[in-house]
Amino acid sequence: MATIDEDLQYSCRTPSLVPNFSRWKLPDGKFHWDIRFDMTDIPISDEIVGVFETMLPRDMAGVIENQGRFRFSIVSDTGLAQIWILMPTGRQYERFQIWSHPVGQPDLSEMVVPATTVDLLIGSIATFQLINPKSNRISECRWEWTDVPFND
Repeated sequence: MATIDEDLQYSCRTPSLVPNFSRWKLPDGKFHWDIRFDMTDIPISDEIVGVFETMLPRDMAGVIENQGRFRFSIVSDTGLAQIWILMPTGRQYERFQIWSHPVGQPDLSEMVVPATTVDLLIGSIATFQLINPKSNRISECRWEWTDVPFND
């Protein structure tokens, strides 16, 4: 993942994979973050679920008018991508959609229909699954806020 954030909050919830996090600075000033897992002790016939958690970097999330957005990319072949978005409490949303386009070709944007979606009534979590998502694409989740946030 490439981002403008020099410091990234992250954790791996699957310590048996022995995660190794690294970053380096790209010529454009961004930082490329990488995670590698040691799977040498896992038999080829075994299935393992790797859970990686991070706070969205500033340049991957934003609000345009009353629409929330976040961008992500899948750079290599993946069997299943499950995305969980923890929405702020006290903010309801609607019209949750996912769009995708090839890297460097935003004019070829198309709507993606996830395999599953879950919207909780409390409006604090949105999750979806993409089965065999296309690689080398930029994806963007979009939703509309239906109310004004309140302060506790």
